[in-house]
Amino acid sequence: MASPKESVYLCCHDNNGKNLPLESQIVVFLYAFCDLTAKTCETVLVRNDRVVANDGSQEDSIFHGTGRGLNIKVEEKDVIPACVQKCQLPVLLTNHNGINCCKYGLANVLRNLIYIANDVHPERELLKLLGYNETCLKSCAESSQWTKLCEIEIPESISYFCQHNHRNGTIPFS
Repeated sequence: MASPKESVYLCCHDNNGKNLPLESQIVVFLYAFCDLTAKTCETVLVRNDRVVANDGSQEDSIFHGTGRGLNIKVEEKDVIPACVQKCQLPVLLTNHNGINCCKYGLANVLRNLIYIANDVHPERELLKLLGYNETCLKSCAESSQWTKLCEIEIPESISYFCQHNHRNGTIPFS
């Protein structure tokens, strides 16, 4: 297998990849959604100030369900590149012509992973996940309070009602 050019450093709160902060979980979701594999990106779990111990098993980790053959690497903190140590996780480390480049921050890492995934799977048109000029993540068209009410709050309220009130079979009327 060819060595990937990119490495993604994710924060983890335990030793087996079960307890990831929200930012790391979002990156893992994007891995699965975009079908990123070990050939594409190397993944390094970092637990606060030290790297997570690897017991060789991903059976119970959050990565197990992705089914994507991720390359999860474990390194000591002093082996991790200095530029990564100085950034807040998640970090995407790329190497262009022998020069390491850190891209950090959730939105920046996600955007760049989408670019990488689009290069690997152009038929999936993953760039549609990006918004204006492909420089940001696409979001709902929340341009006014009315739009927010119609596109976000009403559908969320109906979904919540359907999930929690279907048991008693009653519909409240005013």
